[in-house]
Amino acid sequence: MADSEVLKKLKDVPFKIQTASLKERREVIKEIQDVLATPGITEPVVRFICRVVTSTLHRYRDTTSQFYVKTLLAYLSANHCEWTLRSFLPLLLDISETLRNTVTSKSTCQSGLFALHWSAVITEASLKSKEDGVDYNSLVLSQANFLSVVTAYGNKKKNNKAFTALHVSWKAVGKTKTIKWFDVLTKLPADTGPQIPIIFSALCRHFKQTGDEETVISHKAKMLDSFIKSLISVKNRPNANYITACADLLHMLTLDDVRESLLPALQKAMLRSPETIIQAVGEVFANLQLFVDGTAVDIGKSLIGNLHSKDLWARAEASTALGHLAQRCCALAAARPLLAAAFAEYHGASGKLTSSEDKIAVLQGAGTLSELAVNEEDFKVLYEEVTNQVARVLDSESHERTLCVALDVLSLWTQRLRAPLHPKVYEIFKKNLSAKNSTPAVRCAYVALVSRAVRGGVAAAHAQALRPTLLGALERAAAQPLQQPIVNEAISAMLGLILMDEERQLPSKTAVWSLLVHPDKHVLLQDRVLAAAPDEVVTQVVLVCGAALARY
Repeated sequence: MADSEVLKKLKDVPFKIQTASLKERREVIKEIQDVLATPGITEPVVRFICRVVTSTLHRYRDTTSQFYVKTLLAYLSANHCEWTLRSFLPLLLDISETLRNTVTSKSTCQSGLFALHWSAVITEASLKSKEDGVDYNSLVLSQANFLSVVTAYGNKKKNNKAFTALHVSWKAVGKTKTIKWFDVLTKLPADTGPQIPIIFSALCRHFKQTGDEETVISHKAKMLDSFIKSLISVKNRPNANYITACADLLHMLTLDDVRESLLPALQKAMLRSPETIIQAVGEVFANLQLFVDGTAVDIGKSLIGNLHSKDLWARAEASTALGHLAQRCCALAAARPLLAAAFAEYHGASGKLTSSEDKIAVLQGAGTLSELAVNEEDFKVLYEEVTNQVARVLDSESHERTLCVALDVLSLWTQRLRAPLHPKVYEIFKKNLSAKNSTPAVRCAYVALVSRAVRGGVAAAHAQALRPTLLGALERAAAQPLQQPIVNEAISAMLGLILMDEERQLPSKTAVWSLLVHPDKHVLLQDRVLAAAPDEVVTQVVLVCGAALARY
């Protein structure tokens, strides 16, 4: 059949294939396959059909329609392999470049995923045969672009689907041909773009799942160089989802790789432009599986310095990154300098902090360091230092919210401590509860701290001294049930009393117990109280109810 006759039959296909009807879409695809099955088909016809197929990318958004398209691509690859590869791969590469340079969205992510599936179908159908006339450059680069488009959006389900498509096609074509992906990628400049380390990471995950990590390790230096130059040593803020997508690559790194290459690059980037790289630093530490300890102290100090940045976004990201870094430090020798640096920053190591918001941000950073991955004995040493530092803050500070945050920081550290009420915490409570700067909100924070501290037990002398104070808070709530701050303090006091009540005698004290369980006079659980209570007080309510049910 002559080209003119075939093209005449296909003349209306570009319009008919855009139909919204699934039935008509199936019929059009069937019509194309019937034409392709006729003898005498030439390369221009295949090229025309490839262009028609690409026009469906933004139109066919359901799995059924995509199945029809993939069936057609598999047929083309099986029956007209060379022409299909020659025509379709350049089209895929153009589409991938366009999508990669488009602002990420749910739509572009889905388009990238569909196109990645197309490339996987072409790969599997074409490379299974012994003939190998594939333009690997176009195929590999288009897949790298599509994978970066999908990961940029940050949808975990779609990320897994994208990897599965590649993984299945790589398994189908075998190790020998899959290694050619490395051959293409390693020849590219290290700073080509984030799409390169992302597909490197996918290859790491693939070879790890197939039990052939040696293949990946031989390319590790090149992959790490690409990661650093494409995502760390950059002028513009990298997409955090790109770092997360490189998790499998980061998992391959040894401690020497991190110390000699990765951490110096992170430190240099932090010194040059912290606002640009600070989020990426946090994501890197979140995806490492090694304890970096002393080598990360300098980066930790840089993050602490950015806790009071003028940029609110940078403040939040510095705190998050500091938490991720803390989880990668398990040695006391690394943890102590970080903790000391945080409180030194509060006291003006980099210049006096005049704004209460700056002080609060730095204190919250000290609270984040409670996530340090030290053992229990080392944590007790750090806890001792934290209580001393917080006591110093409480003695010198008068701003209400700053005092509350300082107490919240000590509560965070206390929550992880598996030990009875620390004598220093008791002293802080006893000394400051009735101080002039102890407003109702601050008193509530003190009582909440003690209630949290007694979960691990309490010495008899401390319990005997605390009970009158906590009972006094409940009596004030009974006398002034409409005063929200007083009731908030009483809720925390009730929690402390329940946790200290080893003899289970509290229910016998009718006047106190009725504040919690009386059907009509339950002051602590009134709807009005709960509706107006801040989040931390609502948390205390939940803990009170849980402790009461568990103990009584």
